[in-house]
Parts: sequence; C-alpha cells; structure tokens
Amino acid sequence: MSRLVLWTSTRTTGTIARLVLAEAGLDHETRFLALREGEHKQPDFLAINPKGQVPALVLPDGTVITENIAIALYAGLAAPGSGVMPADPVGMARTVEWLSWGVCSIVSAWQPRFMPGRFTAGGEGAEADVATAAEERAAAALDIAEAALEGRETLLGGPPTAADLMLLFITTMGSLLGIGGDTPNLAAHRERMAARPKVAAILAEEGLA
Repeated sequence: MSRLVLWTSTRTTGTIARLVLAEAGLDHETRFLALREGEHKQPDFLAINPKGQVPALVLPDGTVITENIAIALYAGLAAPGSGVMPADPVGMARTVEWLSWGVCSIVSAWQPRFMPGRFTAGGEGAEADVATAAEERAAAALDIAEAALEGRETLLGGPPTAADLMLLFITTMGSLLGIGGDTPNLAAHRERMAARPKVAAILAEEGLA
C-alpha cells in the first residue's frame, strides 16, 4: 500500500475524517461501507477495525488509526502547514477540546435521536420522548458553540481547524433535523466553511450541500 486509505460511510461521523484529510491535503483513497447492509460488521472490515465502526484510516505501513480525534491529530502532524491542527500547544489543546466536545456533547446526545429504540423498552411513546430529549440536549450543546462564535469566524478565532470541520458537519446534520434554527453565528460559520472548495466537493458528493 503506497497511500492512505480511509474507510468511511456517507453522512456519518466518518465525513469529519474525510473533511480533515482533504483540508490537510493528504493524498488518500476513500473507500465506502454500506452500514445499512452491515458491511462494517463483515470479517474483512473487522480485521481492519475490530470495533466495527467508521472512520478507520489505514497508513501505508498497515497501521490503523480510528476515531476522528486521533485521525485529526495524525493529519495535523503529518501536514503541519495545513492548519487543521495548530502547531502551538495551546492551539492544539483547544482544537482537541472542541473535537472532544463535539463527540461527547453532540454526537453522543444525538445517537438516541436516530435510534431511540436502543435506549428504551417502553414502546413508541417512550421512544418519542427519548428522541425529543436527545434533540433538546443537542440544541443546548450547540448554544455553547453559538456563544463561542460571537464576534469571530472560527472556534479558535484564527484560521479554520479540524474543530471547525467537525462543527460544520454537526450543524449541517442538525439543519437536516431542524436543530439549531435560532443560531445565526453557527449558520454563518456553516456557510463560510461550506464554501471552501474541498469541503464543498465532499458535501456535494454526500448529498449534504
């Protein structure tokens, strides 16, 4: 293997890894899995990532890196001039801080929204309550990012980082669910990030433009 290979699926958090690798300018091949058909649970992929999850980044030497935060760190260190991960310790820590917030406060909050049946055995009414509560938690978390963007164009106030790419994906998916409607700073941020050529190409390919 002579180049990076990213295993992912469209409209999943694997899209964040796609955006980060593209903005980092790292030459790579993207291979898609059909999650609804269970391809991520097949032996061939489990041999790559035993977690059975996307994204998974395979390096030329066969090393596998999983989880968006780890992939973003790798991309930033492999392409230090790209800006996806700031070189200074504080900037790097702040970027990882926001990435962690995105995973813990948003992605985890949304999971019951998409699969409420996994979080209750109480029937349709209970599932609806779980889904509603998930949306409310996600909306409350997005208010934090809305406030952080007041008077600035990016989360750190400088050039866009992996954290901004993560936030773009989150707000794009949120717009499809009707979450984060009264958040002008987030809307402006999404518009700016989505206008970046590499980002725009990926969003269009995944039907998120």
